[in-house]
Amino acid sequence: MTRSFAVALLATTVPLSACTVEDTADQAEAQGEDLTNSTLASELAALDGFTFLESTLDDTGLSTAFDGAAAYTVLAPSDAALTAASADAELLSQPQNRAIAVAMVRDHVLPGALTPDDIRTAVEKSDGADVAMTTLGDSIITFSLDGDNLIASVEDGEPVIMPAGWTRASNGVVIPIDGILGTIPTLQAAALES
Repeated sequence: MTRSFAVALLATTVPLSACTVEDTADQAEAQGEDLTNSTLASELAALDGFTFLESTLDDTGLSTAFDGAAAYTVLAPSDAALTAASADAELLSQPQNRAIAVAMVRDHVLPGALTPDDIRTAVEKSDGADVAMTTLGDSIITFSLDGDNLIASVEDGEPVIMPAGWTRASNGVVIPIDGILGTIPTLQAAALES
């Protein structure tokens, strides 16, 4: 681990992960935003083009966590992003691949309620050094800036752009992303065995 990466990790992980539901409400009020009464589960269900994420949450019971009081940030890959990432993406919805699907979803969820502006501010305060956070799946996501674009990446995957659009729920934030963080394992062999 490089020194600058370690410093950025130590300097930003604690402040970023400390956001709670109450902090989310305070931030929304301070920024003049309307805080919806909808939970993350409801907001994810309402998004068009995110059926894989919604069905994985429903099929595995993870949606109940997103209906609760704890605050999360979901970096939400669209169905199109999954399909573009792997020909095996459709196999993730099969019951024998449920554990892989859940692991992939957990690697796209951060503790606390973070907006893209929060993340951008953390990167800017670190003098442009990358900022890292650990997901619920124990992967480390690194955030950086490329010009005006906010970029998220993990060690074994392609960087993804975090577009301007995002949704604040009563218990967190949903940020659609244009790719997946990490890779989808080859599932063809598992499908053929069933």
